Amino acid sequence: MGQYSLNADWDRNRTKFLIKQFGKDGFFGKSILSVGSGGAEVSGALSRLGAKVIVIDDDGFLLQDLTKKFPGIETKQSGLSE
Repeated sequence: MGQYSLNADWDRNRTKFLIKQFGKDGFFGKSILSVGSGGAEVSGALSRLGAKVIVIDDDGFLLQDLTKKFPGIETKQSGLSE
């Protein structure tokens, strides 16, 4: 099993856990900040459930990909030292 499969399983499990805890309607209209979110699969899922999601990362190329993959997510480029 490759790293992507492990990450995808991890993200899927985190998303299921959050939905179980708060319900599918529990994210609608909420604001969520994700710092260093990697592939942002969890952020994307929460955005689809109606949350306003802001992703902060220092990798501008990653953020460009995220805005294409998840158009509802707002991105900001910033490193930890800023």
